Amino acid sequence: MFSIQGCYMVAYVITAESSRDYHRILLNVIVGIGFAFGELLLGAEAYFIRDWKTLQIVAFAPPIFLVGLRFIIPESTRFNLKKSLFV
Repeated sequence: MFSIQGCYMVAYVITAESSRDYHRILLNVIVGIGFAFGELLLGAEAYFIRDWKTLQIVAFAPPIFLVGLRFIIPESTRFNLKKSLFV
């Protein structure tokens, strides 16, 4: 459960850093809508999967694939943009 909150925070920060000031609010609202959609999906999964252990595996296994993003995007987006502009 804690990994989901961390993934949401990372998506929020990447969206905030990689967007312009006048688009930042709208894009972060869209990220929040994605979180709400995920909660709706969790309710649908719980309706069809009655065993709580299986539900935990089905619901929280996909964020494991997001661990690989650490090696693809090792630095902050804003830091990479500043670094590429001043090189």
